[in-house]
Amino acid sequence: MKLHKVWIPALLLLGLTACRKTDGNLSKIPEISSLQQSARHIRIAPDSEDTLLFQFRFKDGDADINGGKAKVVFKDILDTAAVEVDYPFPEINALLDPGKGITGTALISLDANAILFQIADTSKTSEMKLYDIYMTDDAGNKSNVLRSDSVRVEN
Repeated sequence: MKLHKVWIPALLLLGLTACRKTDGNLSKIPEISSLQQSARHIRIAPDSEDTLLFQFRFKDGDADINGGKAKVVFKDILDTAAVEVDYPFPEINALLDPGKGITGTALISLDANAILFQIADTSKTSEMKLYDIYMTDDAGNKSNVLRSDSVRVEN
């Protein structure tokens, strides 16, 4: 029975040690997951007060996302002529330690006037949009790409 009391704490300690991150195991490449959006329809008429929110979880091993160069990138994949549109990465109100990395939730709020929602064909009153979304950190490291749900943009 005494042997049982020794093995359980030893296994718990081993399990906790295996989960701890060390400097050598942190990836400098950002990673995003759990993309959510607030709506699947947005009105962009001049009097519209519609807003579309995109939220995702992120992690970056060297925590270099607060230097002003980090961004979130959107590309409308339904429009072959569309270019990527950059938005600044939301500001993190914390002192970031490159040795510990960072994880958190990013929230991007886009109002009806955002360039992302422009309808290229002026003869149309509405258009479907579908976005590939990724982030880059201050060093320019690109994360994985997530795809949004479709969004109907309407004048």
